[in-house]
Amino acid sequence: MAYCSSSAVGALCQSIMSGASDFGASTSPALGTVNAWLSSGCAVIEAKLGEKGYGAPGSTAVGYAWLADLNAFFAAARVELSRTSFSLAPGERTRGQVF
Repeated sequence: MAYCSSSAVGALCQSIMSGASDFGASTSPALGTVNAWLSSGCAVIEAKLGEKGYGAPGSTAVGYAWLADLNAFFAAARVELSRTSFSLAPGERTRGQVF
């Protein structure tokens, strides 16, 4: 389960999407990988909520959109980090690290 769709992640990663609006079988990373990262991000969010005594909110709950953004940022960071293949100067950050 995830709080957002892979297309929300694609919107954050337009620089590597080559004009596509969403991930698919032929994108790098592939849709299945992005969906796995979305599920992982959702699990982290729900674990943190559980630590504070809260359950997973419904889609109409106040703050759901904020959780969807957090979930998308988590997966976008993974997408960007999966594509990083260059050296950085000391103190410089990649897009994945920024997310």
